Amino acid sequence: MIRSFLIAFYRTTARHPLYAVLNVLGLSFGVAVFIVISLYVHFEATFDAWMPKADRIHEITTTRLVWDDKAEPDFASAGVALDAVRAAVPRAPSTQVVTTWSIFQYDGEPVEEEEYLVSAGFFDVFDLPLVAGSKTNALTPDSIVISEAKARKYFGHTDVVGRRIVLRDMIVGVMDVPQGASVSRVYTVTAVLADTPPNSSLRFHFVRLLTPQRAAAFPHWDNWDVSTHRTFVALDGAKALAEANARLDAFVDSHGRSPAIDAQFPGRPRHERLRLRAFPLAKEHLADRKAMAPILALGTLGILAFAIALLNYVNLATARTMIRAREAALRRTLGATEGTLRLQFLGEAALVSLMAVVLGFSLVELALPLVNNLGGTSLRLSYLRTWPFLVGLTTAVLLCGAMAGLYPAFLMAAYRPAAVFASTRTPSGGRLAVRLREILVFLQFTLVTAFLIVVIGFATQLRHIQTSNLGFDREGLLITNALTGATFDPGKISAITSQWVALPNVVSLSSGVTPGPYYDWALLPIRRTLPGAQPVDASVLMIGDHYFNVFEAKLLAGRVLTRDDQVIMEAVQAANRVPITINVVINRRAAQAYGFSSPEAALGQDLIIAKRTLHIVGVVADQRFGPPSEPIVPLVFYSMTQMQEKMSTILRYDGVSEDVMRARMISVWRRLAPDLPLDLVSGNESLEHYYEADRRITRLFVMGACLVGLIGVIGLYGMAAFNTSARSVEIGLRKAMGGSRPRITGLLVTQFLRPVVLANLVAWPTAWWVLDHWLGQFDDRVALSPIFFLLGSGIALLIAVMTVVGLTWNAAGSAPGKTLRHE
Repeated sequence: MIRSFLIAFYRTTARHPLYAVLNVLGLSFGVAVFIVISLYVHFEATFDAWMPKADRIHEITTTRLVWDDKAEPDFASAGVALDAVRAAVPRAPSTQVVTTWSIFQYDGEPVEEEEYLVSAGFFDVFDLPLVAGSKTNALTPDSIVISEAKARKYFGHTDVVGRRIVLRDMIVGVMDVPQGASVSRVYTVTAVLADTPPNSSLRFHFVRLLTPQRAAAFPHWDNWDVSTHRTFVALDGAKALAEANARLDAFVDSHGRSPAIDAQFPGRPRHERLRLRAFPLAKEHLADRKAMAPILALGTLGILAFAIALLNYVNLATARTMIRAREAALRRTLGATEGTLRLQFLGEAALVSLMAVVLGFSLVELALPLVNNLGGTSLRLSYLRTWPFLVGLTTAVLLCGAMAGLYPAFLMAAYRPAAVFASTRTPSGGRLAVRLREILVFLQFTLVTAFLIVVIGFATQLRHIQTSNLGFDREGLLITNALTGATFDPGKISAITSQWVALPNVVSLSSGVTPGPYYDWALLPIRRTLPGAQPVDASVLMIGDHYFNVFEAKLLAGRVLTRDDQVIMEAVQAANRVPITINVVINRRAAQAYGFSSPEAALGQDLIIAKRTLHIVGVVADQRFGPPSEPIVPLVFYSMTQMQEKMSTILRYDGVSEDVMRARMISVWRRLAPDLPLDLVSGNESLEHYYEADRRITRLFVMGACLVGLIGVIGLYGMAAFNTSARSVEIGLRKAMGGSRPRITGLLVTQFLRPVVLANLVAWPTAWWVLDHWLGQFDDRVALSPIFFLLGSGIALLIAVMTVVGLTWNAAGSAPGKTLRHE
């Protein structure tokens, strides 16, 4: 029986290879898209879950209330948060991770590397796998733990336990040496960590012990208002988590220090204003709804692509079995039962599905390098680790394939042989089957058109945020952080910046907050001096001299800050206890937020924050330093001395290429600071931090939408091929009655495209809803233009026309006598 089944399947495939190929290709593309997107969603959803006992690791978050009880948790904490954890849950393993940078020598050149300073108990929380060494006594004041990637980079191999490495800390005072001293220190490698997977938020390349002396070098260590350090604790189960959070509240009430919050909310329990909570590390990556939205959208794309492929399979399977009506009738005449025929057709459907699964996995293997390159990922198909998912997917495809064969199998097995043989044409299943196939094409192109519209909207928004007016020119900027925390004296810093300013084609140089990964836009409650004035959240930015000139800020009223307005850091810090007045410049958004009728009306007015009086001397136009997803916030600028040591240095140039200006700056640096690395990023490179995630998602959507469109094309082509074949007699009669080839082609194309055109009735509102929700996350967004919808529908219609016009043109050109004679 199996032999006869396989012979029948082979003969049918050989007689009608087009339908077989279309069936297998359509379903295999759907399987491939679904697998690739599933891998990506799994990659994003399992950040940090690879760690041993990852479910136990929790990070301490800090939530600080502002004047209107707004609060957002920050995945960071004050330096003394570890004391709070160990006091609240003394038996739970806990540790602290502080990010810093050190200088290593590599091929004779200084190289800056990120490293983690960790407190005792690190390996009790992070039970990381080792490739060499032992965790026992691995962390001492004179030792260092490195990753296998860095071991290969600096030593050429991973057997480096006992080897020594020389580094210089970038944070002044970490090594207990005075500022200006050029002292390096030798550390012994005690262990080598296995490289962390790509879906890791923590990159453990260099790990050293955080000693009290090193901790003392970090500013704001014990200030809850400035949380820049990360604290972790290992907790077992929900009960332990709830108990830890309750005890943290008690600790904050008795020990937490937050002068600004204490003064702002008098009479309220401190833990309501300053809340510490343990949050699972494995859930942090997608804790933000904005990060979750594109992942859900991609997951939906994968499911819909698979659904389209199944619809396409049902459509083509139906058409393929209809042309076998006479075969079924002949086999019934020769004694085959209805059950035998049904089993034959269902078995063939399952076999085609199995072939599609095998081809789908092959397409995944071929596509993953391209996906990883375009999407910036490192996805791979691990058959051993993900076998339950793969087995489930294969089973689902086989079941769906068998179910897709139910309708044609039962319909064909029920045909009466006499009626079939008496028919002058191949049965097409009647009007019901024709309508069913049109409905399937309608559903396919509804999704195809919707995806095309959404992708056009995504691409337009991405291009908009990359080219929109930020209030300053992105070109002609070079930014460095090499001077912040550098281990040389202010005199050398001044010498470097002075020579940079004197370089040809340099317009200006300053320091302060820059757009991109180092932009800090924490909001503080600031109020006017009017009686009963409510605080308004604003971001206070420290800047250096010529900052507004570097960023080409348009002055709306008053003047910009000069050196006479500069204050020193010690005076600002003392202002928490002693009143001080500081001249400031605000942006237009701040002038509006504080209720000034015009920029001119803000001049000479005062704002209050703690015991600092901020005297407004100028108003500048709004500039977008933050991400495009966030609104432009009220900004308050004040000028400080020696800003190069505290904030990024920014240089603006004009009339020369970026490569030439880089070379000139590097030449000065190597002459004055040859033993330190110089990092230089352009304004565009800095802004890429905001666009990278959206660009990756857009690329994946484009790839997915193209494949979804290809699946739809296969379905439409199969339907057109079948319908053209089934209507051969009609075409022959029309030709015999004088119908022209173009007219018959136009008639057939119009009928084939009817479900494609009707698909827009559902595709447009669906795409509008998706785009409106996605664009809603951007403050700087494009309008929902009708062009998106017209262009998407136009592309879908063009694809459909190109798909069927060749078939119909050939069919309309056939000789009527030959067609009618064969029928």
